[in-house]
Amino acid sequence: MAVGIVALAAVLGAGCAAVPAAPLPPWLQSTAVAGAPSEAGSATSQPPTPQQRAQRCDIAGGDTALVNPAVVGLDVEQVQRAVGVAAQSGASSLRVYRHDCLVAKSLADTVTERMRLPLWSLTKGLVALVAGRAVTLGFAHLDDSIGKYLPNVDELHSRITIRHLLTQTSGLRFAWANDVTAGGVGNSVDYALALPFDHEPGSYFEYAQVTVSLLAAVVASAVGQPFAEFAQRNLFDPLGIADAEVAWATDAAGNTLGYAFAEATPVALGKIGSLLLRNGVFDGRQLISERFVQEARSSSPANPKYGFLMWTNQGSWGFTGSELTRRRSTQRWMQGAPQDAFGLTGMLEQYVIVIPSTDMVIVRTGFFGPTGWKYDLMSALGRAVQDQDVPTPAPYVEEPIFEVTLESLGKAIDLDTWQLASSP
Repeated sequence: MAVGIVALAAVLGAGCAAVPAAPLPPWLQSTAVAGAPSEAGSATSQPPTPQQRAQRCDIAGGDTALVNPAVVGLDVEQVQRAVGVAAQSGASSLRVYRHDCLVAKSLADTVTERMRLPLWSLTKGLVALVAGRAVTLGFAHLDDSIGKYLPNVDELHSRITIRHLLTQTSGLRFAWANDVTAGGVGNSVDYALALPFDHEPGSYFEYAQVTVSLLAAVVASAVGQPFAEFAQRNLFDPLGIADAEVAWATDAAGNTLGYAFAEATPVALGKIGSLLLRNGVFDGRQLISERFVQEARSSSPANPKYGFLMWTNQGSWGFTGSELTRRRSTQRWMQGAPQDAFGLTGMLEQYVIVIPSTDMVIVRTGFFGPTGWKYDLMSALGRAVQDQDVPTPAPYVEEPIFEVTLESLGKAIDLDTWQLASSP
């Protein structure tokens, strides 16, 4: 995929002041907003007023026009620097929002912003939001047993609750290769319900896979309709996200795969970020209860870095989501970002990053970038904020490189349950 290059708006709508005229670097593209002067050089050199900086945009109306960062209190040069870093990270899409205004995006977004792109484990966060919608509408409660909604669940597995599945604390045995195999060729829900317990539910964090498909099945049963259909009609439609903008994968038995393989457009992900930023409110409607969103973005008891299938900066330490083994980390989830940052993330560095304290959302899709690019991006965006004090981030600390060992390989493949996982 093409590597993103920053494109910033050089002018604003009629009546709004623009950034001081200055030579633009060769790679910076000027994109005019409807009603604005047609050339960057025609912009006034007066800085925006506080009223202009308070501008909010209509993300609910699908507005994807670029807005001058200065109008929402951001330093243009720092925004250029921030997005330039990310643009060289292998991004297929990069979008930065403040006050719901799109202030920067990659040049690649002119092609990709309405393309469905693979989300990998960011899918998990979408499942959490769909579950949140079901809870908000009264179809289910966080501490309900899954046995209330699924037939033929034995007494032992009935101890698992919706909350346990959201916090990755089901206690079920996990082996990565087994989970992926079950999701690909078998019935992932039956597989999950046949797994033995290695831990008491609620006591131990394990970044599992098919347990999220189990959660999707619970939601579908609770609402009385297919998971994807409920998600579209009750969450995505109110967000202005069309059917064609999101796609879900299923296993061989037709169960929605909740742990990965969904696709969504970057524009749709921007709306998801806005929903989280506004504590479940979108276009004046409380789609997901504020209480659910607050719990989703907060540390859970078994992992201070993890909430409801999404990551949080609240925890100064926590357990990683390594695909092979669980590791204790002493670093925050998103180094360089404020402590209230949280978000959805997937393999190959897919992100919806939400920062309530600075009223920002960052969407990034693509491939792995160079070490430290996220810290450089977050630090530059923090420096870009001009209308409030943003704490200087702690110095970057490189995480240890994960090493595959015989122990981790043994954990990745559980021979005792391999036949169960690979059975159609």
